[in-house]
Amino acid sequence: MSICSCSQYTDIPDIPSLNNRGHETKKIINSLTLIATHSEKEHQLYKCPTCGQLWQRSLDWIRGNKPYIFKVPDTLETEWTIKPFVQPDDLFNRIAVIQQYLGRATFEETSELCRKDGCSNQAIKLSVLCAFHHMESLGLKSKMTDEFTWFAPYLKNNYEFGIDQLKALPNYKSLPN
Repeated sequence: MSICSCSQYTDIPDIPSLNNRGHETKKIINSLTLIATHSEKEHQLYKCPTCGQLWQRSLDWIRGNKPYIFKVPDTLETEWTIKPFVQPDDLFNRIAVIQQYLGRATFEETSELCRKDGCSNQAIKLSVLCAFHHMESLGLKSKMTDEFTWFAPYLKNNYEFGIDQLKALPNYKSLPN
């Protein structure tokens, strides 16, 4: 009976782990069976012939489309080909861009209301929008799409933000009450 090494690989929690997994991917894939390829060719679904664990191979575009593989939950191949799993590199790269922006930004409320229709938050200095809508106008979207299948530990609500999270930042100055 053959023994697999699936259990020795954990989820990918951060960019250093992603880089390590990129280096290990070729070795991991050698023991797996390719069962599906997504129509855009960026993603492939593999299965361990010993334990049945499913793995998704994706490309990390920030690092030159370097392939890496990660464990995914059971799914039907037909469902996966329509909607592959969300990939950790997209999430980590998104977080890095937002953190970089928030590390440089300061938000100071003005007496004006945000000009986004229906918003009752205060606008911030150097903008006619509140901090939340200002970030959205820069392309730093607060909500994640559903074009991919979400799964633990990569849960959609862990990668979204709102005005309350922005107001809790040390570089956010609210108007005095």
